[in-house]
Amino acid sequence: MSLFITFEGPDGCGKTTQARLLAEHLRARGYAVVLTREPGGTTIGEQVREVILSTRNRTMRNETEVLLFSAARAQIVAEVIRPALAAGKIVVCDRYADSTLAYQGYGLGLDLDALRAITRFATGGLAPDLTFFVDVPVEVGLARRQRGETNRLDQKDIEYHTRVRNGYWELVRAEPQRFVVIDGTRAIDAIQNDIRAHIERALHAQPVDAAHKPTYNLDTEEGRCKMKLVFAIVHNDDASKLTAALREKGHHFTLISTTGGFLREGNSTILIGVEEEKLEDVLHIVKANCITRTRYVNPMPPVMEPGELYLAQPVEVQVGGATVFVMDVERFEKF
Repeated sequence: MSLFITFEGPDGCGKTTQARLLAEHLRARGYAVVLTREPGGTTIGEQVREVILSTRNRTMRNETEVLLFSAARAQIVAEVIRPALAAGKIVVCDRYADSTLAYQGYGLGLDLDALRAITRFATGGLAPDLTFFVDVPVEVGLARRQRGETNRLDQKDIEYHTRVRNGYWELVRAEPQRFVVIDGTRAIDAIQNDIRAHIERALHAQPVDAAHKPTYNLDTEEGRCKMKLVFAIVHNDDASKLTAALREKGHHFTLISTTGGFLREGNSTILIGVEEEKLEDVLHIVKANCITRTRYVNPMPPVMEPGELYLAQPVEVQVGGATVFVMDVERFEKF
């Protein structure tokens, strides 16, 4: 399942954090995800990014700025985004072509039709499937930016940033079917929950490719095909890597994430249906992708209960690996 998701918004809106959290969430769900950014995302793009954002380049012409952004975009589309989508992955990109229209078009006043033509040339017409516009008032965004490292674009006046934000709203009104407006003034978790709800609807709306739809038939010419159901309980750190490896080998699975436990971290349970002759291949994949790690955990709870053991020092524990159960499948049906 390929899906191209972009995050847009004025400076200081928090979209970079939200893009990262969404990518982590989707990976934990078992999806193959590529998280990238503009400008950047490639070796060439990161060099271009440094030139664009450097405060040493205050004399940069507006036209130069546009062409540099577009050059970096052409590279990331060809090198990262299109190959990932062709491989059936989900791409989450922090900024994309809408930024050019908002910042260089509405912000700097350059010709919008010319910018669209340049963008089509750079991207080959590749457009996002879904765009989250994380909106905050200009004053709020700029105040947030002042608390961190600033760049050349942050040093422009408030009128410029106001035009950028208004420009984004023009883009939203022009393509309401693609944009999802998110109130970026709220708590990070509240914003992320909204984004995940929209993503779930988008994922469920994706058409199923009948040529790749898994089918199982327990009856074969040689007799009944023996199926196995593998339960693999793994650490969340290993879940995305394991599910990507299973998907690459053509195995079908369901991933269930849980939270809590002694480490106060999440585990993932992966259910894999597999023919008996492929069972060892699945077990090998699980073993190869679930790696033990050393963690230091302070076991003292925030509130001590009567009779609880107090340990002054952190405890060294081993986490990772996998607990696997293999069960016979007597009946399998799809409805």
